[in-house]
Amino acid sequence: GVGIADAGTEFAISLHAIVRDGGVNVAVGREEKRVMSDGNPSTWEKVESEMELPERTDFVVVALSARKQGSQALLPDLSGHYADDLKIAMAVDGRSVYGRM
Repeated sequence: GVGIADAGTEFAISLHAIVRDGGVNVAVGREEKRVMSDGNPSTWEKVESEMELPERTDFVVVALSARKQGSQALLPDLSGHYADDLKIAMAVDGRSVYGRM
């Protein structure tokens, strides 16, 4: 929330490439992008991330997070900040792919 005692909310999207190795999940790639929000919808930005997956990647984890800033960061955020319109696209050899490969 943005107010007199707030410093905004930081939103982040991260992509994690995971390889399953001997029953253990091992991270083999990570990309993260962050953006600070404010109370003015006309200045809101997209946060986008892109990564090339290593050949052995078994699966990808997409994570969205929000972290409130300022002296009231531990109080509930009732101002209605949210992240929406998540779109995920995957391309192999320049062709869009959805579902299992």
